[in-house]
Amino acid sequence: MAIPQPTVKPTLTRSEFEVFVRLPENEEKNWEFIDGEAVEKMPSNPYSSWIAAQIIHALIQHLREHQQIAYVTGESAGYYVGEEVLAPDVAYTTDPLVDEGFQPNPPKLAVEVVSPTDKSADIRRKLVKYMDAGVTVWVIYPREKIVDVWSPNGLPQTKGIDDVLTAPDLLAGFSISVREILGA
Repeated sequence: MAIPQPTVKPTLTRSEFEVFVRLPENEEKNWEFIDGEAVEKMPSNPYSSWIAAQIIHALIQHLREHQQIAYVTGESAGYYVGEEVLAPDVAYTTDPLVDEGFQPNPPKLAVEVVSPTDKSADIRRKLVKYMDAGVTVWVIYPREKIVDVWSPNGLPQTKGIDDVLTAPDLLAGFSISVREILGA
């Protein structure tokens, strides 16, 4: 009687991943590269997407009002974060954007909107990558109506529905209420 062996996913190098995502069958998909594994990022639910859109709109409006040159991207933009490629639901960067491939540097701010199908272990894995790269991260939990704020130079904070999100080290004067983000 044969003993079943666990399935082991092949580990890719970053170069192999870059080739993989350019294959015709993969070009139209949204991929992340985490711990040597190509992970297809599935479309989010409409509510999570709407939350991300609220943040994108507020950030762009703030940049225009303050005449700041910076960029805000959505979930289809990939960023190198160390050796990984991550695609946050919202990202803010001051680096000029590339028009081919992935953004070479991590964003300054990454926002992850947690969907019901997201696994907490996957969120933690990404959070560690962001923290190691010095990225400020907002992890939004719509069902719980909270936002965990992770800053490279401070302790994590949990913001509730009546709190306000700011990023004073990145976006002077920017603020948005958790209630506004969640449409509550």
